[in-house]
Amino acid sequence: MNRAASIGGIVVAAVVGAGVKFGVPALLNETSIAMNNPFPNSSPLHEPFYRMTKKIADSPTMKEQFKSVSKDQAEQLGANLAKQGLKRLDDTSLERRATILSSMLAKMDTKSCASIVLGQPLSGDDKTNPIFMALEKLDPQSIDDWFQLSYKAMELEAQKAPAPQFDQSKMPQAMQAVLKTMPSNDSQKFVTIMQAMSSPGGSVTTAPEDACWAGRKLYESLKEVPQEHKVVLARAFAQE
Repeated sequence: MNRAASIGGIVVAAVVGAGVKFGVPALLNETSIAMNNPFPNSSPLHEPFYRMTKKIADSPTMKEQFKSVSKDQAEQLGANLAKQGLKRLDDTSLERRATILSSMLAKMDTKSCASIVLGQPLSGDDKTNPIFMALEKLDPQSIDDWFQLSYKAMELEAQKAPAPQFDQSKMPQAMQAVLKTMPSNDSQKFVTIMQAMSSPGGSVTTAPEDACWAGRKLYESLKEVPQEHKVVLARAFAQE
């Protein structure tokens, strides 16, 4: 069952890597920040995205990171910083992010959900990407927290802040706690799917319905596992 940690990591890495995109013009002044917002005024993502990019523009650390890159390079750099910086977040932040991701997976169609769980690319631009379409359906606080946590991960990665230690030896007990949150039939199904997904070629042969179901179950379990295991799982999801 240790392989479940890497599956969780795939889910988080896919979401983070696809979630933060912005160009160099957005770092220059308030007018260009507004002009480069990919979400229309009517979108619940518009203001939270603006607040995140405004923080980036106001940060000396981030200005240094982006001062000599093109727009396309900035988009990739931002995505990489957010993904790599995730492991540097504190436990409370990682738990919050996992909760939001659980809600996002629940709002997605099965195919998109499975693509994330299996680490497969998602189609669509910022406005049609399933990640953002799911995020739009969440409550305002969750949306804002998601963007702010993305910014926080970027900032910590740019600063090369030390990452809290992840104790892999605690994963077996944590995964046992996950299984205890499920009825017997579900826990057996979960183990079978996770083993199939972790096997060679599993990302190709696992049915989308099974992959999505297992991914949702894994994240949903954080609502019920004891705190000592919740911390371990949340940090496991952040490992590359």
